[in-house]
Amino acid sequence: MYFVQPESKKRRGNGKWTLLGEGTKFVPPDVPFVAQEKINATLPQNATAVDYLKLYFTDEMVDFMVLETNKYAEQFISSNPIKPHSRVNNWVSTDRDEMLAFLGLAILMGVVYKPRIQLYWSTDAIYHTDIFPSVMARDRFLLILQFLHFADNSTFNASDPKRDRLWKIRPFIQMIRDRCQQVYTPGQDLCVDESLLLFKGRLAFKQFIKSKRARFGIKLFELCTKRGVLLDLIVYTGDMSKELVDLEGFQISERIPMTLMKPYLGQGYRLFIDNFYTSPHLAEFFLQNRTTLVGTVRPNRRNFCAELVTADISRGESKFAVRLVVSELCY
Repeated sequence: MYFVQPESKKRRGNGKWTLLGEGTKFVPPDVPFVAQEKINATLPQNATAVDYLKLYFTDEMVDFMVLETNKYAEQFISSNPIKPHSRVNNWVSTDRDEMLAFLGLAILMGVVYKPRIQLYWSTDAIYHTDIFPSVMARDRFLLILQFLHFADNSTFNASDPKRDRLWKIRPFIQMIRDRCQQVYTPGQDLCVDESLLLFKGRLAFKQFIKSKRARFGIKLFELCTKRGVLLDLIVYTGDMSKELVDLEGFQISERIPMTLMKPYLGQGYRLFIDNFYTSPHLAEFFLQNRTTLVGTVRPNRRNFCAELVTADISRGESKFAVRLVVSELCY
């Protein structure tokens, strides 16, 4: 499906489709790629996995976690009666080095599985793992976990029904999104698709998707390179109207890739998507912004070529339709 743009018209394209005859050769518009794939940071020679991790997980982000964790601990202790034998009485402010140690153990727990957190510090020969008690005491780990925070509770009204459902982690998510865009300039081919982060706890916007491996969890819309490098993400919370670009005439499914691709428009990128997002209107928008769209499309999409829906196409054959369109839909 291609869109040709005559310069003589200045209206939104709603022209009629023309089904090309058999053997007709059609050359799509040429959209040159002008960006350069690169890492926008200086890495040491023989860089390790930790060096790459630090590109995305910066000291600024760790310091932010330290600040909000210490702040919440102070708020909790000052506003709640603490039992004499509670480990909360042993709280002392954490710092960057300790937070990094905590995060390292948390990541390692995803590799070394045990049924309960306390078992990582067990002296039983069946469960014992030396690295956990050597890095941090069990009670200290549980205490940091109890107070771990990413936002200031005093600045939000938790009872407001119109509150941001991600307000507890919104500042940290935005930091991650910013780093994903800053660290790496991608190659020409990009992809938007959804992913499901496994989660079985209580959550208002938890999703069930039977076809996914996790099945239950938090749905993410992600922009990635063909090598799997994450460039941006949107967490689905039910109401996404405030997060997506606001352009009249576009459906939510169309506005998702438009939002994720906003920093990359006008540079000749090729975006690959599936039929949940694809529409002629969206392809027109991207072409107007010097971006090529490639994807399967549902035949019941608005403005789709009716002749292609009913066309008799045998296995291995292809048929093409074109229409003349022009619109002023650039950001």
